[in-house]
Amino acid sequence: MTEPPEQNPEQSPERNPDRKARRSAARHSAPYSPPDSPPDSPRPLTGGPDPGPTDPAPARLLSAHGLVFACPFDVPGMAPAPPGARADVTARLGAVAPAALARAPLAGDCRILGPGRVAIEDAAFRALIEEGARITIDPSPAAGPGAGAGFGPQAARLLLGYGASAVLLHQRGGLPLHAAAVALPRGAALLLGPAGAGKSTLAAALGGMGFAMLADDLTALDDRAPGGPLVQPAIGTVKLWPDSARALGGPGARVPVEGMSKQILRTRENAPAPAALRAIVVLDWLHPPEAAPETSEMNRIEALDALRGAIQRPALARALGREGEILARLAALAGRIPALRLARPRRYGAMPEVAKLIADCIIGDAS
Repeated sequence: MTEPPEQNPEQSPERNPDRKARRSAARHSAPYSPPDSPPDSPRPLTGGPDPGPTDPAPARLLSAHGLVFACPFDVPGMAPAPPGARADVTARLGAVAPAALARAPLAGDCRILGPGRVAIEDAAFRALIEEGARITIDPSPAAGPGAGAGFGPQAARLLLGYGASAVLLHQRGGLPLHAAAVALPRGAALLLGPAGAGKSTLAAALGGMGFAMLADDLTALDDRAPGGPLVQPAIGTVKLWPDSARALGGPGARVPVEGMSKQILRTRENAPAPAALRAIVVLDWLHPPEAAPETSEMNRIEALDALRGAIQRPALARALGREGEILARLAALAGRIPALRLARPRRYGAMPEVAKLIADCIIGDAS
């Protein structure tokens, strides 16, 4: 594996902490234009008027985060749902009035429109998410600099694969975490850490070594599964900084998104099976670069603190009255699943040793 030049993420222009404020609609500007789509193909994501509830476009059943989505369009990276599956969530194109959003109270970057009704918006869309079961997507651009782009496949990926799914999981009583996850032979490892800790990079590197990458950025935990906590597979893409994408992505694997600091790598076509959670791994950096990776055990309080910091959309969790319930469930996980702190150097050549350390932790727990 070719090692890129070492770079301090605090100084890198590609990892500027103000990047979100400078995102524009350009990252979503390429609408779907499939050539000569047959009449029964999914609706392309080109915006337009509200199709209405009797829209003849057939729904495509797609799966991610333990949910089955009925969508009138394709979502890159979302795997087809298993045969015989029934939809948990229905997505449709429709109108979402901007005036209603402007009057609604904020919970982080979400707007609370009423019981069971949450809205999110971006430069390329507004979306209303209701009762954990319905998503109405308005392709009309949100107000702001750079508005005017169409709702393209990248917007669909980011909305349904990440933003809307986190809201849906909260509404449905799930555990959405800001984490990556990878399946090793004895079970899944949950990768935690603050922004810039390398969660996605490590998960993608382990995926390139033959392990199944389960999730990136948004990980859905099923802590109430009969056999123990499960990690649900997410969409088959990973968002990486350009330096990591160059090191880990093969030819044709990278999907640059104009106006977005990160790049998207396709990691798989079909979703792996849910995997039993066997380890919580909290990532840290180790200096100097030639140092060997090392691990240390974490106690229950330390593990709970790391899990609490990983709650997706914590302001929304508070607004929905879920904070206490989520903390109680995370405390149970912290007392049940072994946790370790993994410090590793900033070099891709250390990845095999890092993978062995994580696998040894899981094997040791299972023995």
